[in-house]
Amino acid sequence: MTAPRTAPSAPPWSPQAERSVLSVCMRSVDALEAVMGILGSVDAPFHDAVHAEIWGHIRALHESGKPVDVCTVGD
Repeated sequence: MTAPRTAPSAPPWSPQAERSVLSVCMRSVDALEAVMGILGSVDAPFHDAVHAEIWGHIRALHESGKPVDVCTVGD
């Protein structure tokens, strides 16, 4: 018999994956809409505080109908 598996205390996290998601959201409206469809209902989809702040800017721009790109998110 094998020992029962226990859930990790924290979910797996990858800073590279978070950066990749943010990057693709600033390059493609279609990708942004797909990501928002997946992460839109999640309270805190990004572990890194800076990534969470960037995501907040991306969402606010998109929801207000403004373009989302590296320049507008950086403003």
